[in-house]
Amino acid sequence: MLVPPQVDLGLYDTVGIIVFTSNATGNLEEFATQRFIETVQAAQPGVRILELGSKERVLGAIGHEGLDFEAMRATGQEWGVDAVFAGHLEVTDVKPDLQLATLVKSMSLSADVAASLRARLVETGSGATVWTSSASGQAPVAHVHIVSHGPVDFSATDPDRAYGKLVYGLVRSVAGGFYARWQRP
Repeated sequence: MLVPPQVDLGLYDTVGIIVFTSNATGNLEEFATQRFIETVQAAQPGVRILELGSKERVLGAIGHEGLDFEAMRATGQEWGVDAVFAGHLEVTDVKPDLQLATLVKSMSLSADVAASLRARLVETGSGATVWTSSASGQAPVAHVHIVSHGPVDFSATDPDRAYGKLVYGLVRSVAGGFYARWQRP
């Protein structure tokens, strides 16, 4: 028997998405957001998603300081969306494959990285969260740039090759509830 998805996005005329935030630098935020959009639209073809831009852009346009329920309601009014996706990618436990000497200020290398992704869907009419999910994982990642006492930089000319496996796994796990699935009766 076919079990419907946890959330039917067809209930919303248009769904907005705010570029996911991240504690890592580089283009990881945009990459994760794009993969999330692709996964959601693969799960539920025809869903209309309006890309709203960065959290800072959205908050500036609506005159709010944080993404609370009032900000989500204002976002709905500003852009005419019925619901909004927001998320955060947290990168932790970067484990370089090489030992770094104390005199080294920076080095590019591959590393094992642990990360977690959390996302939520908020209805703009009420400001209520109607869906939330999170996942964590670990994978080897190429093109990591580690600077002493600085953020982890995930800049890469080919982000899919550099950290695609990690991001795809997290996104697929988080967005799994948007897929219909077969279940034995």
